[in-house]
Amino acid sequence: MPLFDVWDATRQKKSLNALNDSCLNIKSLITKASEKLKIKGTNLVLELTGSPVDEDEFLQELKRTEILILLQDNETWSKPSALQEIEAIDSHNSENGGQNSVQNDTTHCTSMEIDNPVSDNQQNKENSAESQNSTPVNQRDKENCNESSSSSPSIVSPRSVSLFANFVVPWQKIDSETLAALTKGSRDENVIRTTVHLIISEMRHISLNIKTTDLKKVARQMIRKYPDSFEDRLSDGKTRSGEGIYTIYTKLRIHAQERNRRDNRQKKLEDVLPALRNHQLDESSHDENSNSTSTDVVENQPTELENCLQLLRSYKDVNITQDQLITALKGTFSLQKKFFTKKRGISIESIKEAWPCLFTKALLFEHFFLLTGKKVSVMKDKLNSVDGQILLDYGYYKRWIGEYEEGSAESEKRIWDMIRVIYKQFNDDPAKIFNLQLKDISLDALDIDFMHPHIVVIGGKSHDEDSSFWDHTKNDNLKEYYLLIDKFAIECTSDIMEALQLLLGSYYVFNRSYPIEATCFLEFLQQQYLEIVPVSDSRSRRVTLTNKVHTMKNKLKNFFEKKRKEDKK
Repeated sequence: MPLFDVWDATRQKKSLNALNDSCLNIKSLITKASEKLKIKGTNLVLELTGSPVDEDEFLQELKRTEILILLQDNETWSKPSALQEIEAIDSHNSENGGQNSVQNDTTHCTSMEIDNPVSDNQQNKENSAESQNSTPVNQRDKENCNESSSSSPSIVSPRSVSLFANFVVPWQKIDSETLAALTKGSRDENVIRTTVHLIISEMRHISLNIKTTDLKKVARQMIRKYPDSFEDRLSDGKTRSGEGIYTIYTKLRIHAQERNRRDNRQKKLEDVLPALRNHQLDESSHDENSNSTSTDVVENQPTELENCLQLLRSYKDVNITQDQLITALKGTFSLQKKFFTKKRGISIESIKEAWPCLFTKALLFEHFFLLTGKKVSVMKDKLNSVDGQILLDYGYYKRWIGEYEEGSAESEKRIWDMIRVIYKQFNDDPAKIFNLQLKDISLDALDIDFMHPHIVVIGGKSHDEDSSFWDHTKNDNLKEYYLLIDKFAIECTSDIMEALQLLLGSYYVFNRSYPIEATCFLEFLQQQYLEIVPVSDSRSRRVTLTNKVHTMKNKLKNFFEKKRKEDKK
């Protein structure tokens, strides 16, 4: 049963209202709150911003710690005073068991500076001490809000100098396409998310303790610069809603908290994982119990998780079957996922130390399946089906490649021509993903500038160095394809299709972002032939480039429809 905090306009009368799911609407809440507050309320607004609450659907999304103000006909919302904000914090801390709301996702927003607590236990102790030792606030405190109780740890520090006092949003670090979208007033979630993530990352370089007032100052900067993209507005799209910062401020706060939680989870994982991975049975215990019964032996066996880790550490042992390794991989998948999601771009050295088994094709593909729910073999099936034929027909129509008859057998040349059509469409540089080298060159002799996952093709260059990239791919000496990450060879194959599967799989398994120069190519393969269409997350760093991918998909769809109609005639 949902609960709602409703106050009157003076913030002196407060009520807690419970509504049944059958009557979860604005009218019922106004009626019930009016009875408890003994006023004739007519409309509800958010206590923090004054934004009107006039849709029933809003109540379903309202967080428990959000406060509503019930206004009468002759009343208007006003910004709370500093003293009222302190009282609001105290009120919510007592209602929520003494937990500081900045620690949680359901934060009650205030315009005062609130330090992020180090831990729940520490905060509970501080709140307990505050409730026992706090003294009455004197008149000077009420007027200036400069001090809280001298005998208790204060949650308000207006005298402290903020590290972000002179912080300016680094607009110059945001890519040009995102800035162009903001200039046009875009409210696209991906554009806003990209901006928020960059700003929080820059602030975390200064301090991990980002306060509420700092985030609000940044939100105001964002609104002043691009009001059409960030400002809260009413349904007419022009009138500012309240102060106008609530939505963008909330996004900044939530992302800052998520980054802190992610760091804390990773710290705990780093403390636990080595112990799990290096766990061994106590040999002295085995000696003492050498005459134990079979039941005792079973009780002293390592746990299932430890068995899985031991199997994966011995992944090169010829006596261990692939099925056993895959079972062990599934048993430790949650640990692997936590390891890779702490941040993008974990070094290969760290992966070699923690999960070297993922450098094998079978386990990399299995991890990819557990992560995405898709088999990498889907791409091969689709490229060898009508989807691949449509791509080839489109390339022939554009005069980029020669004609292929429908149902033609799979070949290296056929796959390379598909790759060529995709690159031609997006006008990307194929050399950023496919590094063509002479047959007699060694990997150690390669001079590679980039670190992202890519394919080194040994035997990819002909003797005519003036030929184009695509002429080199026609060389009959194409024999070996190496997947390289951070200049380290992960796997090798003689099949271009399998090389593509390794390439796409590595970006997901090792949590890497697509390089900007090849974003469209990789995103298109991912969406069209792996059938992974992200809702909120993407391997792409420039999300706006993915619009080109959707355009390409629509072009192929329209081309197919047109060709089918012509065939019927």
